[in-house]
Amino acid sequence: MVVAHLWCRYCKATYMTLEPVTIDIELHSALSKKNIRVNIPSTFTIGISTPPEIMNNAAELLLGLDDVAIAHQARDIVLGQMRLVIATLSIEETSQDREKFLELVNKNSNFSLNEIGLGMIA
Repeated sequence: MVVAHLWCRYCKATYMTLEPVTIDIELHSALSKKNIRVNIPSTFTIGISTPPEIMNNAAELLLGLDDVAIAHQARDIVLGQMRLVIATLSIEETSQDREKFLELVNKNSNFSLNEIGLGMIA
């Protein structure tokens, strides 16, 4: 198990796993650019981001949470970003150019995930 030694303002030191977590998202009835409802199942891998400034966010916001709680927070962020990305794409772009869709979701999600100390693992 890979762990990070993190400092918290409330305690001397504690450890948090750096093992990645896989989250499955079953997005239902998201509206595309032309108001067509789409269902998109996806799987993403997230983990504690290791740059010091982002890892500090994890220490402040995620320390003490179990993997399920962390995955739930990440899932909510990614799900919201998926809905936003789908709203900017036509149904053809969503279904035919999966790489573009995933790239946009990763790019948009990473900003919000970094704020809580997480990051997408490509």
